[in-house]
Amino acid sequence: MNRSMQLIVLGTFWCFIHGAYCIPFNNEISAISVVGSYPGSNSFVINSTTVYIVSYSTYASIYPTRLTSITTGARMAFPIRVVVRQQKGVSSWQLPLRVNSKLGPLSFYTTSRTLCHTHMDIIANLNRSSIDFLSQLNHTRLLQEFSISVSTSSLRPLDIEIATQEAKDFYIKENQEYTVVTSPSEPIYYYYKFFERNSDNYRDTVVLEVNSEDQTCFYVSIQEPNCPIYDLESEIHNGKFYQTVNTRGGLTVGNFEFPNGFFVVFVAKGDNYDCSIENSLTKERGRLKTFNQTSKVNFKVRPSISIEDYIKAALIILGAILIFYIVLVAILCTFYQINKINRKSSLSPDVATVYLENFQSPMMRSLEIVSKGLTKGSFKPQRVRERERMQRGIILKIVQLN
Repeated sequence: MNRSMQLIVLGTFWCFIHGAYCIPFNNEISAISVVGSYPGSNSFVINSTTVYIVSYSTYASIYPTRLTSITTGARMAFPIRVVVRQQKGVSSWQLPLRVNSKLGPLSFYTTSRTLCHTHMDIIANLNRSSIDFLSQLNHTRLLQEFSISVSTSSLRPLDIEIATQEAKDFYIKENQEYTVVTSPSEPIYYYYKFFERNSDNYRDTVVLEVNSEDQTCFYVSIQEPNCPIYDLESEIHNGKFYQTVNTRGGLTVGNFEFPNGFFVVFVAKGDNYDCSIENSLTKERGRLKTFNQTSKVNFKVRPSISIEDYIKAALIILGAILIFYIVLVAILCTFYQINKINRKSSLSPDVATVYLENFQSPMMRSLEIVSKGLTKGSFKPQRVRERERMQRGIILKIVQLN
């Protein structure tokens, strides 16, 4: 055996001992085509000389496909490449999936992705106000077809499992609470469709309420119902709106911005720094190559107040203020009249004396003297009554003379 052959044998032996991160010595690659099970799972063993192409039969479904890929033997130096080919696009990722964080790169050996529905443009233009939104979709032949290829540069055989299923909870409705578990390698998204303007259930805006009981920081994003979907942490910033959430968050979404509905995307972050929380558990796990930073999220879409409701509320408030002022003015006028009557009724009973003091003619002064003289004398009740009658008679004569 010559020296070059000895080096090849020794190099191959070293590769198998230390993880098989070696480039093949030849360029011969065999492609193996298999038919995938849908829904179901398929397992393969691949290396640098073998590429598996998994084809799925054409099927009709209103739901998109949820694809999960799992490996235990791949390493970051020579990962497994997963490529999904659909009618209107191609998506790809690698196993283990690398996620950057403040504490260093993290590796995830399980990924789950929701494939964009081939006919999402048709679904987005369907009428929500039909008797049943989903039953309308059932009468539309929404054919889907896709294939998956898996390959690696590792000389050592690596295992991989591909599982597919329908995303049955893809379409969300108002006032229903949903629960989802997400991680940096397992993003998930849902679709919401607005009601039409001629519907009794129409609202200009809806509110997305999000809450989580754990301390894991995650993204929630609102995106147009188009392919591709930006669901990984490294690309979610390309969406229209996004927000980092730790325990509670919310977004208001308007129909004028998303007339065909919108996607709600959830994906956990590799660390908690963007949520201003330094979780000690994350720091400890961050030193490892792999861990599961998952977040259990509860969310709900509820109708917001429409413009008509705002106008009604404003009119009610203005009407209440107007009624308050009317009642206030009526009360003030009533009290004014009562005080005026009380002032008139509080005059002195010696009216003759008060009246005579306002006139300065000799006749008046003489009459005043007579009136004062009448007030003197006995205080017996009979005399008092006679005196009051005489005073009133004198006043009437004075009024007639004037």
